[in-house]
Amino acid sequence: MGSDAESAVDAQFELLLEQGLQIKNAYDSEQAVKPTHISVIRDWVNRALDLIEPVMPPDDAQFDAIRQIGQAYSNVTSILPGNTSDHIRTVYMVLTTAHAHFRAWCRRDFSQIDPSTRAQACHASLDEACRFSRESLLPLLVGKEDGRTKRTALLHSYGRMYCWVHSMVKLGNGNEGEVPIAEHAAVLGGCLRAILELFLDISLLKWETIEQGPEKFFSFEKVARHEFAKSSMDLDKEYKHLESQLRGTYQEAASRSQEIDDCIVRLWGVVKNGRNKGQPNRPKHWTGMTVIDRVKNLGSDFVRYYQHTYHYCNWTIHSGYLGSIIRTEEVASSFCALAYAFANDMFLRATKHMIEECDDLLDANGLKKQLDRTVLRGTRVLWDAVIRGAH
Repeated sequence: MGSDAESAVDAQFELLLEQGLQIKNAYDSEQAVKPTHISVIRDWVNRALDLIEPVMPPDDAQFDAIRQIGQAYSNVTSILPGNTSDHIRTVYMVLTTAHAHFRAWCRRDFSQIDPSTRAQACHASLDEACRFSRESLLPLLVGKEDGRTKRTALLHSYGRMYCWVHSMVKLGNGNEGEVPIAEHAAVLGGCLRAILELFLDISLLKWETIEQGPEKFFSFEKVARHEFAKSSMDLDKEYKHLESQLRGTYQEAASRSQEIDDCIVRLWGVVKNGRNKGQPNRPKHWTGMTVIDRVKNLGSDFVRYYQHTYHYCNWTIHSGYLGSIIRTEEVASSFCALAYAFANDMFLRATKHMIEECDDLLDANGLKKQLDRTVLRGTRVLWDAVIRGAH
């Protein structure tokens, strides 16, 4: 499987197929149906349909029949329908087919799908993930900050990540309308770079790989504000560009140099070599590391995200980098597909991190199952192009 989410869904298929075979064999052996058996059959049918419904193409011949079976078992408590044996066989057969479709999708070479369709499908997946976060997770996390802690740092970082994802989704809503996809490819690159860096932050915080991570995270704000005020005052000495009231504000902030230096030395140490040896080691990021060092700290899995997104995103931002990256509609669509796909992968992983981190505040298992279904719903746009093209 290509991702943690896909592996989790595949494991659910395997488990339900194994349970379905046991139920089918027991029912075929004409064992007495007890109330406990009724709840087992009902729960298995409903859980199987949760996987089948988003995976099967809507125009599949069996789709309507499956939905009707789902309605028949949604509220069963004491009496099973008379044709339960046929229903079990049908659900098991369709579950097997849906599993094959899902695995075919996981194996498919997306580069063979036309770029515009691929971009629309990846946008649909990101839209589903964003909707899940907005409707099912974020409302449960509002107001759950608990001081200068790891949880609060994660909540702040995830909230910012959601804002960037939401922007990408909103921007992409014009794919089939009046906004040509090539015109916003560069903007998506800027969004993706922000999402990548926030994903690194969230991962570093979750796994606590940075010593005194939360304290550095919150202290970095005043360090950065001081640096901004100091550089503005240095410019003002030469260009006198600040209004008097603003100059006073910046001057007051810049005057706190000793306090800031003490904070830097306490958390980030001093420069060990070179011309500034012994001076406060002024951080450019709360971790005190460059982007590539953050990636290396997290391991090879994160190198993939860096390799396939970071420099492409820079090319869409910095003057002189752009070259031919969005000169044609086809290349622009391919880039948009890449941006949506990687943003979705990182956002899903960050969302799972948040569910795990806040499991004392919410139903973690229920939300993870709902998230798995969200992943499947996001694949709908690709079924005709991918599944049928694979046979």
